[in-house]
Amino acid sequence: MIGSVQPQIPGTSLIFWALISFAPTAHASIIQETAGELTFAKAERLLAAGDAWKASGVFEQALKEGYPQASGYRALARSYLALDNRRFDARRALERSLAADPDPIDAWYDLADLNIQIDGMDAENRARRAFQEVFKRDPFYRDAFERWHRFYLDPTDSQVVAQIFDQHLARSYDPELALRRIDVLYEAGEYEAARAEVTRLRRHMNTSAYVSRIQYYEGVISEALGNPEDGWRAYRRGLAEARRDEDIEPFYRDLEPLLSEGDRSNWDAWSLQQKRDVLSGWWNERDPLPFSPVNERWVEQQERARFARFSLRLKKAWGLEKLLAINATGFGRPTLAIRFQDRPMDDRAELYLRHGKPDTQGGVGRDECGFWYYRRPEAGEQKSFAVNFRRPRSFGERAEFLGNDCIYSDLPTTPMGRAHFAPGGLRAWDVDRVIDRIDRDRALALSSDSYAFEPAVRLPVDHAPANFALPGAETELVVYFATPMTDSGGVRYRKGLAIYDEGWREITRRVEEMEYVTGVRPAAAAGSAESFILDFFRVRMMPGRYHFALQIDDRGSGVRDFVDGALGLSDIVLAAQVTTGGDSPRFDRNGHTVLPLPSRTFLRGQPLFLYYEIYNLGVDDAGGSEFRVDYTVRSTALDRGAVRRLFEAVRGLVGVSEEPEAITLSFERKGSASDVAAEYLSFDTQELAPGSYTLDVTLTDRKASDRSVRQSRTFTIVD
Repeated sequence: MIGSVQPQIPGTSLIFWALISFAPTAHASIIQETAGELTFAKAERLLAAGDAWKASGVFEQALKEGYPQASGYRALARSYLALDNRRFDARRALERSLAADPDPIDAWYDLADLNIQIDGMDAENRARRAFQEVFKRDPFYRDAFERWHRFYLDPTDSQVVAQIFDQHLARSYDPELALRRIDVLYEAGEYEAARAEVTRLRRHMNTSAYVSRIQYYEGVISEALGNPEDGWRAYRRGLAEARRDEDIEPFYRDLEPLLSEGDRSNWDAWSLQQKRDVLSGWWNERDPLPFSPVNERWVEQQERARFARFSLRLKKAWGLEKLLAINATGFGRPTLAIRFQDRPMDDRAELYLRHGKPDTQGGVGRDECGFWYYRRPEAGEQKSFAVNFRRPRSFGERAEFLGNDCIYSDLPTTPMGRAHFAPGGLRAWDVDRVIDRIDRDRALALSSDSYAFEPAVRLPVDHAPANFALPGAETELVVYFATPMTDSGGVRYRKGLAIYDEGWREITRRVEEMEYVTGVRPAAAAGSAESFILDFFRVRMMPGRYHFALQIDDRGSGVRDFVDGALGLSDIVLAAQVTTGGDSPRFDRNGHTVLPLPSRTFLRGQPLFLYYEIYNLGVDDAGGSEFRVDYTVRSTALDRGAVRRLFEAVRGLVGVSEEPEAITLSFERKGSASDVAAEYLSFDTQELAPGSYTLDVTLTDRKASDRSVRQSRTFTIVD
């Protein structure tokens, strides 16, 4: 029939019929694809009109008709999400879409978001994996990192994310991404890797925009690696260098659970200067020894944070915020800080971050939930407080949540808790009274923080500030003080005075090294040998309210007694140079010029000299002496081969012994009769890896029944 329409074209009919006869499959495919597109368009119209139920069925039909799976299942997921209780179906549809085409980053983000909506442990793990796929494609995509960072801390997940970031950095180094990688590594406890990334970031940095945050991470990482003094210096510099809100953010996150509710609510409205002042003032107010090289309270807080981050994580299927939203009355009382550094924590974390390890703890078996008791002199009249915890059990009157974390409890849950709060028994008529007492203790605990600090030797200091008028508007503040003399002879001490304004912002500080000038013997102590140093600080001040910190340090150092006739070994002097003879009488020691390096820090490749003296070696009838010297080098970064090479030039090697982080080289020596034997060695520190080292020198006298003495010194090698 079709061929008869155009008989004037020879062969046309034959060719057309050949196409129909030999390509029926191709023709059917074109028709089917067109039908799928039409069906899909119909489903889109239904969804736009608000009929998601019919739309989902039509989307399914379009997929059966051959509509592309990547976009088809994506649209089907949208229709499921518009319906109630179809999130699991939507998740399956999204997963099938990504199986067909794994490239779209927005689909991975949507999958992560959907799993967060579903909630539960399995859903959270799926969301983590989806965010990892997002990071592989773009580590800065939308708010993916911020949302991922609100999951509970999983070190394995963090290591995967850090590796993904490292792959991006290898292709194109971005300082902001490097800072994120440092944060992820630090949280996961990978401190050495985090420090290596800080070093790499410093090499790539060509702007001052990142200085504050780099110094923050240098500070917390150094403290975690056992260098609190370096850490505190870097941390304070970083806080002082903060110029933008993103600079101040990590410092705020450290203290957020400990700040007052008013400070937390006002934070966003404050200027950068106000924020910086509040944070620095918080640390200043709590520094127990303001003239020491480190804020001991800061070190303690870093240790608390590490423990809380790993041991008090909220690792549950039900997010606490969701349950608080479901039931506004909360659980067994207030939860002021349900997150620390964005990560969810259980209720114990806030108490631990504020007060540290409890003095007494009573749980059930090995369960740390139960009763926490603190003795704190600063805790008001009662000088102590206690808090009860319990395990969530099931949904009930207060919408508790399933899991194995700890939440506050209105009533004691352990025998120790009942003995403390209800010693006469917890009868029905006692419940309200016990709950009221527990509430008071908990309110005190959550409105204060404490740090039980005691110096190794505390000097009692009496002080009496006095104000005097000065011409004009200024006032003279005189801080008189007295402290017992520790010696009847030449007493040396350091006095320090720091002045802070009402918000504990430091205004000025003065430090002076003093010699004993005059003292007094109190009348009550007449006839006793105890006397007191009397001294004062005088400062010109504008009228106002101030805080001050007074610190007195006894500068007298211990002096060893080298008893006549006893084998003796001097302290070891680490020096930048030791020479025989020379023209520097000030540094002369027994014919050697010793130029000490008091910092005991050596640049890698800088010569390191070791000088010490031996006294009263035993001698034989011929006037000769024999002794053995054991040199032990200890370090976590020990290269035993390098240490052996350091001692190659020392004569008399007789043995080597090794420990996991130490190596000992033993040398036998002979000498002549002498009251003093001076020894010095020199090393090329190029052989040593950067790090901290301890050197022990043990001397054994072979001519005097193998008597031994020992001295130690620590030193640091830096690049």
